[in-house]
Parts: sequence; C-alpha cells; structure tokens
Amino acid sequence: MKKNYRIFMIKIKKLLMVLLVTLAFMDVSIDASASHLVGGQITYTWLTGTTYRVRYTLYRDCSGIAAPLSVTLTTAPAITAVTLSRISFSDVSLLCPGQVSRCNGGTVAGIEEHIYEGIATFAAGTIYTLSVSQNARTGIITTLTNPGSQSMYLTAILNTNYAVNSSPQFLNRPIAQFCTNQPASISPNGSDANGDVILYSLTNALQAAGTSVTYAPGFSGLNPLSSSSPISINPNTGQLSFTPSAVQVAVVSIKAEEFRGGIKIGEVNRDVMITMVNCGANTPPVIAPLPNVIVPVGNTYCVNVNATDNVAQTISLSAVSSIIPPATFTITSAGAGFTNGTFCFSPVAANRGNTYTVTINAQDNFCPTPGTASRSFNITVPAACNVSVNSSSTPAGCGVSNGTATASLVGGTAPYVYSWTGPSGFTAITQSISGLAPGTYCVNITDAFNCASTDCVVVQGGTAFPITATVVNTVCGLNNGSITVSATGGVEPYSYQINGGVAQSSNLFSNLGIGAYTITVGDNAGCTKTETFNVAAESDVTPPNAICKSATVVLNGLGAGMLTVAMVNDGSTDNCSIASLSLSKTSFDCNDVGTQNVTLTVTDASNNSSTCVATVTVVDNTPPFYVDCSSITLALDANGMATLRPEQIVDVTEIYEHEACGIASIVLSQSNFNCSNLGANSVTVTVTDVNNNVSTCTSTVTIVDNIAPIITCNAPIVVTSDAGQCGAVVTYTVTSIDNCAGQTIAQTAGLPSGSFFPKGTTTNSFVVTDASGNTAACSFTVTV
Repeated sequence: MKKNYRIFMIKIKKLLMVLLVTLAFMDVSIDASASHLVGGQITYTWLTGTTYRVRYTLYRDCSGIAAPLSVTLTTAPAITAVTLSRISFSDVSLLCPGQVSRCNGGTVAGIEEHIYEGIATFAAGTIYTLSVSQNARTGIITTLTNPGSQSMYLTAILNTNYAVNSSPQFLNRPIAQFCTNQPASISPNGSDANGDVILYSLTNALQAAGTSVTYAPGFSGLNPLSSSSPISINPNTGQLSFTPSAVQVAVVSIKAEEFRGGIKIGEVNRDVMITMVNCGANTPPVIAPLPNVIVPVGNTYCVNVNATDNVAQTISLSAVSSIIPPATFTITSAGAGFTNGTFCFSPVAANRGNTYTVTINAQDNFCPTPGTASRSFNITVPAACNVSVNSSSTPAGCGVSNGTATASLVGGTAPYVYSWTGPSGFTAITQSISGLAPGTYCVNITDAFNCASTDCVVVQGGTAFPITATVVNTVCGLNNGSITVSATGGVEPYSYQINGGVAQSSNLFSNLGIGAYTITVGDNAGCTKTETFNVAAESDVTPPNAICKSATVVLNGLGAGMLTVAMVNDGSTDNCSIASLSLSKTSFDCNDVGTQNVTLTVTDASNNSSTCVATVTVVDNTPPFYVDCSSITLALDANGMATLRPEQIVDVTEIYEHEACGIASIVLSQSNFNCSNLGANSVTVTVTDVNNNVSTCTSTVTIVDNIAPIITCNAPIVVTSDAGQCGAVVTYTVTSIDNCAGQTIAQTAGLPSGSFFPKGTTTNSFVVTDASGNTAACSFTVTV
C-alpha cells in the first residue's frame, strides 16, 4: 500500500510542477497580507466512544503570510474549544534542476501542504457541523470576484448516533491542471473504512457559515468553470468531467455524503482548485471506458486498461485505489502513442459489503505542459450469502390434485434457478407449480452468485385434523405464560381462538396468567377442533445462560482502549429477562498488551446469575508519531571521519513524548562516514516501538571536507659555489598530508628540484589542493 501511495504522490507532484510553472508566468499581483489558500478538507477518524481525531488539510500557493502553527476547530453545537496543531508541513512543488520554489525562499511559484490534527470528544446522540475558516483565497482564481478578499470556509458533518464511524478519506490532492478544448476529468478517489456508501455532488464553495463565495458573473457552484461540454459529476465515483473552454483558474467545491443502510450519517466538503491552460497542439491521452462491476468473494476480476495518444506521445499509466495492494496494476505493453495495462483484484471476506473506487491516471510526456487524463470505476463486493426463500401454497380440494405452490428468493441476485421435488417422484424447474396432490413440496433456489436456499411447503387437503399445544407456565410472578398450538393434517391457513374470542392467524397466545384456556382451531376447509389447556405457576430458579466471545481491543494513539459488554457478549439469554451485564475489566492500556481474561457476569430479574470468561486480545498497532527527517550537512574531521546521531535528523524527544507504549529503538541505516561518502547520502531512520510497530523517514546527509591539507617545504638552502661559477644544481623536498587522499601539489614560483639555480636568492613557492578544493601553501629560499 505505501509503495503504491508514494508512486501516486509522484504522479501528483509531476502535475503540480506544470501548475507551478504556469503560475510563475501568470501576471498576478501578490497580496503579502493574505494566506493565498488553494483548497483542502476536514476529515475525522473514530478513536473510542465519542472521541475522534479531527484532521484539517490545507493547501496554499506559498505567497503571502505564512500558514499558522494551529487553527481553531469550530463546532455546532459548540463543545469545549478544540485547537488543531500542525503536525506536518511540506513543499509539494516539483521543480526543475536548479529551481527553488517560493515555499523555500526562491522565485518559482509553489504549493504547500499543511496538516493539522487534534483530539475532540463529542456528546453522544448528536449531529455536529465541524468547520474551519481562514482568510484568504489565492488571488489567481478567475471565476470569483476579488478572490483575494474571500475566506475559505470548510465543513464536515459528524453524527455520534453512529458508533465506530470515520469520515471518507481521499487519495487525490485537491489540485489539478488541464488543457483547454480537451476532454478532462478528475476524481477524489475516496474510500470509507466502515464500508459506508459515498455519494458525490457539486455544491457552492463557502466563505463563511451559510454564505457562498461571490462567483464572477456566469459561474456558480453547479457551473464552476468554463466548459464546452456539460459539467457532470459521477455520484458513485466522484469523477468530475468537463471540456475546458477558456484559460482560467477555478475553485470547485465537491460534497461527499456518507450513507449507511440508506441513511445519511456524515458529510465532507472539499475545495478543489483547477487550472486550465493552453497546451497548444498537444492533446491529452484517452483512456478506454471501464465499467462498474460486482465481484463476489472467491472470484478474481481482471480488466484490460488501454490508453492512447493521437500525437504519439509516451504515456505514463498508473492506478490509484485503497485496495492497492492487494489489488495489482501491471503495464503489459507500451509504445509511441499507446500504453496498456491490466488491473486485477481478488476480494476476500474482509471486503464483503464494500464498494471501492479505482482511478486510472494517464499522462503524456509533452513539455512544458503534459496532457493528463483519468477515469474511475467502482468494484462492489457483495455481502456474504444471506438469502432465504419465501414460499406459499394453496390447498388441494378433497380427492383432487389442484393445489399450487410458489417460491421466491429474498436477498439474491437474478437470474435464479429453481428445483422442486415432491411426493411420488414429482420434479419441476419453474418458480410456480400447480396441479398438486396433498403433500410436502421442497424447492432449492440458486442465484447468479451461487447463493442458495431451500424451503418446503405443505399442500393441504380437506380432512379432519388433531391439535396439540406447548404450554409455558408463568414465572417471576408475571402474566408471562403462553400456549403455542399446533395443528396437522388440515387445510392451511389455520385460525385460532382463545376462550371464544376473536380469531387470529397466529398460533401463539402469550401474556397469560394462571388458569384454564379453551382453544379452538379452524382450517381453510371449515373444519374446527377445540381443546382445553392449563397454565400453571413456576418459580424462576434458572440462572441466565452466559455466552462469551473473544474480542480485540485496539489501543488508540494515547495508549488507551475500552472494552464494552457488546464486544464480548455473544447472545447471553435468560428464561425471563436479563437485568444486568457487567465486566470485570473495561479499561486497558499499554501494560495490558497481549491476552487478557475478562469475566462477563449476567444477572436476571430474579437475581440468578452466571458468568463466562472471554479472551480479550489487547493490540497496539499504532506506529510511532512524528518520525519526520530533516537534511543535514556533516563535516569530516582531521581523520577523515564523521559520525551521525539520530537526534541530528529527527526530533527524538518528540518521538519519545508521543509514543504511549514506549520506543524500543531508533536505528540509522548508516551512522559512520568517511572520505568515500563525500556528497549526498540517503540515510533511513527506523523507529520501532515496544510492540514492533515501525515508522521510517529518509534524510539526505551531505558529507563535506572542510579541512585543508598540510604542506611541508624544505628548509632554506644556502649553497657556496666555487669562484667563477655562476650558480649550482640544487635538489629539495616538498611533502603534504591530508585527511582524505588525492591532494595535488603545484609549484607557483621558483625552480623545480634538481634545477640549476643562479647566483643570488631564489624563492620557491608551492600550493597543495585536496579533492574538496581545500588549499595550503609554503615557500622557502635557495641562496647560491
């Protein structure tokens, strides 16, 4: 999953580079007092009870004032103030070699991503609107009136009536660029961890609670940009499709509504910035249509993905989805103007009842504005076979075979296959059968996914019949006795009366006190039978039937977890009623990781009780927080060595402070460096907590040599020449040492060793330079 996500992020960064290059050449005045907001959203993740982690993701264009270190989450109805602190900040610009974005003090336009998080506890049974408001939007938006003066107001809806519910999450960043006059599409690629249905629609971007942004004339939330084709959004995948007809920058607001069992339980609103540029003669790739499909567990679905480009560009093709892995996407062939691939998915039991969005992204290599395209489709994994048969019959007349029967499959998927059997070798393969003699007829129905169910019906005949009854005496001093009547051999349906009262279709008479009751049963042929049955009193000495099941408690990021009765109670019962259920332990922390025995005590209204023991597995699967690497430059020492410590590239204190269960180790992939490591080195930091959860990050460690070599010149030389001679041959020695091998000595003045030196004084000067450009010099004189 992480590998595919990194590939996806690289694709997004490539798209961002084109966007940033475009912004760099747009003639836009920069308001240094504004935040230049581009887009974002609010999402939330359930932790325990009514406590959630709320995340606010913000994108800005690096101009104007810096983004804040924290923001305030507003809720309606209001709760105790929640501060969302920035947990990460990154420059998501992709730059050409030598370029530096404005995010890092350069001149090229760039995009920053800021992520803020906080923990909030809400009241149960309440619907909240979460919001964050910031000023102001980027001034380059052309579909708004004076965008630099309008705030960005983002909202999400959280409903605490539904336990264990997290909001939809999105893989695609809310930024995109497309070519004018070319079909375009973008998908948020959303997924829901709870298997809830997500429906997408366009809505108005907001600048305050209940207040839409001020759109430029001709634009609105439903018509957010200039398009020569109808602007449409697929409600199931969120894919927005249009054909840009003007060079412009637009803000598009997309509402993602979350449904469970047909009831809306949450909502996230995303602001997306779309830039439309003139790409000249280039046209984007075209991805062949991909259908939505239903894939049952146990089946493997593979589909060929084909992308073409009519100007024969090279096409990069990738797939993005929350099910990759285990789903796979493989390039099968590629050439000028085409790339083909295969997507395969084999759902398992954990995928049942969920719908997954798969987005195919294509990008050509046209520079400086590559063409892009995307296409999304949904894979639905049907729930486990949960089918049943509804069947009915009509009676046969006395002595004739004219009864009928029919059956239908509830919860299945057409087409259906029917198989009937009955008395005297009867068989049939139709939904309804007729001309039946009295007797029992059984049907097996199989649906399109091989889900099957069987049921039997009785075709009655007009004859006398006996009745029997099952009597349940009263207990607990209540009128809770009952009589269940059984009739056989008559013509169904039967009608039932008690003490001459109104006839009913049910054979059960409940809420009875002590006494004698006269029961009369009539059949569909007009026959009746009357019997008297007595209801007596019994004391309740039967303890409840305590039934436990194993449970797993997952510790949250604070190292805390809760166990509820519902998690371990596996349908405990009592002959009267259960008064209470209690657990021997409900709260768990890091000290409880592993297997625990927890006792469930079930007590009924008569104070009879019983217990069972549940095996509770406490799990810590939260990786360490705040594992963020920074780059560093290390200088070699005089021995040509340098040592790196973890705290030089990660905030060790922060990591230890935020790991609830404790850190086991912080390990560097490389800590010792020498002359062979000069330049940039990639070092991975691996942080492992005491429960073997791992987080990593990678730092660039640049090794430099700043120590100059040591050069040693010959001592001054004095040569006494014979009278009449004009000079002498002189030899001398110059040596050097350095912490790294490879230094070079160059003579800058004087004569080489072994040369003829004339009478007088000659100054010999030398410079030594090592491989890193460090220098040292010396000189001496030769006097003849």
